[in-house]
Amino acid sequence: MIKLPIALLTTLLTITNPAAEMPQPLVTEPIVQLETTYTYEEMLVDSVLLNQAYPEFIQYEQIGQSLLHRPILCLRLGNPDAERRILVQTGQHAREYVAPQVCMALVEYYASAYARGEMLDMCNDTCFYIVPMVNPDGICYVQLGIDSIPETEPELRAFVLSRGHRMLWKANIRGIDLNRQFDARWDTVNMYGYTGPDFEMFKGYAPMTEPEAQALCDFATNGDFDCFINFHQQGNVIFKGSSIGLPEINAKSTQLAYAIAASNHYYVPAQTNTIPSYGTFADYVVTVLGKPSVTLEFGKNLPPAGQVEAKSIFDRNKEVFAIVRNNL
Repeated sequence: MIKLPIALLTTLLTITNPAAEMPQPLVTEPIVQLETTYTYEEMLVDSVLLNQAYPEFIQYEQIGQSLLHRPILCLRLGNPDAERRILVQTGQHAREYVAPQVCMALVEYYASAYARGEMLDMCNDTCFYIVPMVNPDGICYVQLGIDSIPETEPELRAFVLSRGHRMLWKANIRGIDLNRQFDARWDTVNMYGYTGPDFEMFKGYAPMTEPEAQALCDFATNGDFDCFINFHQQGNVIFKGSSIGLPEINAKSTQLAYAIAASNHYYVPAQTNTIPSYGTFADYVVTVLGKPSVTLEFGKNLPPAGQVEAKSIFDRNKEVFAIVRNNL
């Protein structure tokens, strides 16, 4: 499918639901591709195209911006007035960029089904809020290298070059691991020897210092969500709840994890944190917001080797949204 020129994208992203006043294109082939590296710009363009193709079922909004001022988008899938609200987030870790790609393909999969008149009960009673790339700066750096950081940021450019490990970069562009930033026993986070900003694992000098973590936290806290789904990459495993959560919340998280595992056949560890490492988004929503959470680790390999798994990951997990909704 022909993509919109990037020059038009900034303008489109400033308009609420632009497709509502535009002719609707006939969708004859998938919008979200699963074959090659999926970039941040593709995600932005696909968000607009999905809204154009399925305006009754998909809208988008900006919930924040990255350190380098890239918009952090959220797509709404389903009925925005529904009583049941589920937040799906991915792309916290830069090197795990197949997970956002699969997530976007899932959005299209369900919107296409809704448009065909399928699963309309779910469409009417549930709205999924999908944040597909929490860490756009990090993802852009892993995929595109130093040119993804403006020359007007010489200190950032020098920092990332000094750390190396570009293809394994996990943190945001400032060297903070976004999934160790949340205020849930943050002071006890195991940093595995990392004592300052680096390509992975550093929790920061205080919780919630990074704009990407702040955006996700604010949206989650203010959104009155019933459940949280987190997509990461590597392991074919599902983590349930948090070891520091209330028993009843962990019990619901466990129920959801095993319901998903019955479909995708991922492994569900008996213990949530085999090596305690708190400060994660899941820890925050379970302990502070008091809501169930499941974390799926997709596939066996990280990109670029793991790119070839994208289609099989999608096929194996395409019922996840429906399973969670049906088990709440």
